Amino acid sequence: MRTVSVAQLVLALVVGCAADTTSPGTAGGAGGSAGGKADDDSLVTLAFAADWSETQSAPLQSGAAVRVDYDVDRLPDCRGTQAGVPQWQVSAIYWGADGEEQTLGLSEIAGDEVRPVDAVLTVPEGDSLEMYFYVSNRWGCIAYDSDFGANYHFDVEPRSTPATLVFSDDFEEPVLEGTLSAGGSVVVEYDLERLAECRSTRGAYPVWDVTVRHRFDGYGRDQESSVTRSSAGGREPAPVTIRIPAEAGELELTFRNFDIYGCEAWDPAGGESYRFALSR
Repeated sequence: MRTVSVAQLVLALVVGCAADTTSPGTAGGAGGSAGGKADDDSLVTLAFAADWSETQSAPLQSGAAVRVDYDVDRLPDCRGTQAGVPQWQVSAIYWGADGEEQTLGLSEIAGDEVRPVDAVLTVPEGDSLEMYFYVSNRWGCIAYDSDFGANYHFDVEPRSTPATLVFSDDFEEPVLEGTLSAGGSVVVEYDLERLAECRSTRGAYPVWDVTVRHRFDGYGRDQESSVTRSSAGGREPAPVTIRIPAEAGELELTFRNFDIYGCEAWDPAGGESYRFALSR
């Protein structure tokens, strides 16, 4: 196990105390750009439960986002309050093959309690991810969860090349480049001429958009992303990357063209979807 430096401890406590002034739902703890709060159900999850079990929902890939779901009851020491406000936080230290350590906050202060957050890290390049956890308070108490000093180790697979789905303006069937795989990702490229209606403007500015809606296995909430971006001429195509859950078996895509005046058109028409089987 690597020791937490004084700088890391101070950073964890400063950010943790600052979290007390934020609204509920804001991730506390140190980490900066290294991590954040998870809001994507397709992410691979590393779960560390209060009963000291660990589970991994799917293989890890270098460069991919991974949720760390850590139960703070695994580290019951170093608790403390001041004026009714908790003065402790739980954090993770992790690194890859290059040995460069990063810190990820795993808890937030909400009123008079500390609660866990689902935090997200980016898997470092290389073939392994190593991590341990610690609780610290403002009075210098530190306790570790490090698998008895051995740390927690996870194998990392090479970054996979996303598949690409191309929807051209000739209205042919979409062209698939690569393999659509559960646990992977796909880039959607959409030619805006497939849906040329609803091109309203206001003051010479476009007030329309084209989006892609996707869902998996015919259930769950639709997720919608724009396939356009602003340009000097109005709007131009913008590829969209969709992460595919490891447990998914089918991907459904539908495109919507609309403007602020209520014009709306769909591809495919009639409420259908493009459906793609996913390999495992």
